[in-house]
Amino acid sequence: MLTKPEIIDLIEIIRRFYLWIDNERIQNPIAGRIQYPKTPPALSESLAIHLLEDRRIIPDVAFTDIQQGGRIADITARLGGDLKSIEVKASTRDFQHFSENDINADYLIWIDLVNTLIHNQDTIDIFVLPNPGNHFRTPGRIVLKKFLRITGDNTTKYENFNLNEFLTDQNLQ
Repeated sequence: MLTKPEIIDLIEIIRRFYLWIDNERIQNPIAGRIQYPKTPPALSESLAIHLLEDRRIIPDVAFTDIQQGGRIADITARLGGDLKSIEVKASTRDFQHFSENDINADYLIWIDLVNTLIHNQDTIDIFVLPNPGNHFRTPGRIVLKKFLRITGDNTTKYENFNLNEFLTDQNLQ
């Protein structure tokens, strides 16, 4: 798992890569064929663990023993005596692929990093859905707007969450 300072460093590296691609696209049209990179799972999963541990998301649920889940899930956490599975999705292009694990998870966390990674801003949007299998039955590709339309009020939204403030707040280190 990445520390908060390592998350900051990785975000800066990814931002530079996005900027390089954008500059190349301006200078050479063929560079338009270069895709932006996939968000590293180490970034999204580490970020989700820190958000859960610091109770910045799902604050009313008293999770303990929050950790990377290995083969079980992206993240596992204890709630009372039960082991809960938490799947993490991160996007910069408004879509994700849902797998069986995502659908069968106890919680799905979708972190939209477009403002941070592409627009070089300090905010992210986070969406938390308990029991995604209540809304999705089969794996497949989904865009964020459709996800929010399908899940409605069942999704908790943390919009314009100040990521930089969270990662640099000494009280939360």
